[in-house]
Amino acid sequence: CDPHQTHGHLPLWYPFVERVVQRLRDRGRPLVFLAFADVAVSTLMRAGICPGVNGRVACYAGPHPAQADALLEQDNVLLLCNAHLIRHGAEPVAW
Repeated sequence: CDPHQTHGHLPLWYPFVERVVQRLRDRGRPLVFLAFADVAVSTLMRAGICPGVNGRVACYAGPHPAQADALLEQDNVLLLCNAHLIRHGAEPVAW
């Protein structure tokens, strides 16, 4: 990993992002996180959000968008996101 990230951005932003994610999760409303790449997944996991569906909260993880072939081989996460929101009585996102 880039030292600029591991010694600068990540330690600075992890606590802030973790707290924001926790606050959103704790509202109890339907919520979906889209995590592309390992750093995004690990950030969400530090905040208690694991990939998959846990009640009203879903986390769809995938490869970094720069790995387009791997990303396109997966189910469409935008459709999965909207299906989760609708299933829990929320409005879908107009992507």
